[in-house]
Amino acid sequence: VVRAQVAWTQSVGTLSAPVRPAWAAGMLAVAADDGTVTVVEAESGRLVWRASLGETLGAGAAHDGRHVAVVTRGAEVVVLRDG
Repeated sequence: VVRAQVAWTQSVGTLSAPVRPAWAAGMLAVAADDGTVTVVEAESGRLVWRASLGETLGAGAAHDGRHVAVVTRGAEVVVLRDG
């Protein structure tokens, strides 16, 4: 049995359902219910960027290392770009 230790934590907002972070290029992207999208470095947990869409989301994030795509409850796909 291997003991796991917490490496870091980062608040990402309210999640009403289990969410799997999207991982790419050493970063994790998480989309909260209120439309807040958070991208952190997977190794350190350092905040890379955070954006608030101001709309309730209907699906979690997809992430390719530069873009994060989410779907609103109004069935719109929104793509955010790093930088």
